Amino acid sequence: MAPVTVSRRRVLASGAAFALTPALTRSAKAAIKPKPLVLNDAGKLSPTPVARHVVIRPNEDDAIVAELRTLLKDAASESRPVAMGGARHSMGGQSLPSDGFAGALVSPSCIPDVTAKTYRARAGARWRDVIRTLDPLGFSPKVMQSNSDFSVGGTLSVNAHGWPAPFGPFGTTVNSFRLMLADGTLLTCSRTENAELFGLVIGGYGLFGIVVDADIEMVENHLLVANYDVVPKTSIGERFANTAHADGVNMAYGRLNVARDAFLLEGLVVSYKAVEAQPKPLPLTERSGIYSFVSRQVFRAQVGSERAKKARWYAETTLLPKAASSRPLTRNTILSYPVSVLAETNPRRVDILHEYFLPAERVLDFQVACAETIPAAQDLLNVTLRFVEPDPITVLAYARERRIAAVMLLQTRLFTFEGKPPAWLSFAPFYVLVSSPCQEVVCRSIPKLLTDRLQRGGWAYVLYSAAMFSLIHLCYGDPALLLNTFLLGVAWGFAYLWTLNIWPLIVSHAAIGILAFSLGMA
Repeated sequence: MAPVTVSRRRVLASGAAFALTPALTRSAKAAIKPKPLVLNDAGKLSPTPVARHVVIRPNEDDAIVAELRTLLKDAASESRPVAMGGARHSMGGQSLPSDGFAGALVSPSCIPDVTAKTYRARAGARWRDVIRTLDPLGFSPKVMQSNSDFSVGGTLSVNAHGWPAPFGPFGTTVNSFRLMLADGTLLTCSRTENAELFGLVIGGYGLFGIVVDADIEMVENHLLVANYDVVPKTSIGERFANTAHADGVNMAYGRLNVARDAFLLEGLVVSYKAVEAQPKPLPLTERSGIYSFVSRQVFRAQVGSERAKKARWYAETTLLPKAASSRPLTRNTILSYPVSVLAETNPRRVDILHEYFLPAERVLDFQVACAETIPAAQDLLNVTLRFVEPDPITVLAYARERRIAAVMLLQTRLFTFEGKPPAWLSFAPFYVLVSSPCQEVVCRSIPKLLTDRLQRGGWAYVLYSAAMFSLIHLCYGDPALLLNTFLLGVAWGFAYLWTLNIWPLIVSHAAIGILAFSLGMA
């Protein structure tokens, strides 16, 4: 038999294909040690290895109770801790048991009682599920967080507060809840039944058991109109406290200017009152996708940009008041705004939430202290003020007296050097030699060949090229980046049409990419 000759290129290609194929043999797979399951929360700062992650989502109450008991029994047999979570929007890792069993409740059930003006919600229900159920009946949660992504059980566990002005924190609206202890015992807790546990569990961060469901108060939904009041720093605390307790005010919040040239020197107090003529029935809850998109672009543009912070303040103090007067919103629509619209999606950056509880007369002292400390070290994106009524029920109360909560959102980069070269420096050679040339060939040269063959004009090429350049950045999951890359693609498309030379584009692409990575922008 004549010898078979195989080219060197074919040998190399076959070897590469074999090396890259994911189809490993059973023995090889068995020899690979599985990676530990690592979970994190919204803060991105608490990566925690867990032994098991269990999602509990039955539709029947008895089935949920049975699965919870099984989870606790299995954990006890292995001497492992258990922690339950809902949406895991909290920061600090309290819902992540190291080397333990992490549970997640996912159950949207909400059963209203119109006569009693209460509703029974499972701990795993999201607030958007509650609003979706109550809205057609003309009711609204009495107190909830200012966004609808969170779970009812999570809100109860942190005893959250929100924009509803005349009421206390969420726990003051809870009549009772069912609690499962570590041994599987199911208890009903209220102000009169197991009262000690009632005060410990609300705001107890899950330390005393697993909340299964809760009976909670609701109020009538209303069509509201907003009033915007810009105030100087010397009177923000007093003005906000007076506004929150003014007759007819249904909801209220405050905002502080975070632009450096007026850092915390101006405040905005927003209050909502019911319109005189309430339509029957009320319009159902809605949220504009365009409004959400624009809100996100404006908010995320603030990162590292004083111009964007000034633009946002102008929009909130000048443009929004004009728009709000012409478009009243229901209470439920205001509460339905998702925090995910504004959340940081770049894996190299994270938003850190700080919260401080202040007497109204000390708000000015707080502003001065922050103005002396924050600008030199942090990028502050937002300060929201909320009024907090006294909490006489819970053991871990935010306030025994009236307080103003200052909720502060800080932006930071997730870079840890630890004596090693920066990640972007290690990535630079690959970006210069491989990524940038390949992107330019795919997004500039090839579209030019295609549009020339189709006999299309320059604009067709530029738009096609820019769209391709933008779409390959979908992996970052950031709408602002998609818009920026599209605009940059338009500029580079015209440059390539003018010069028909790809090398300047490769060089500039590599330089911009390395700069973006070094600054944590990509």
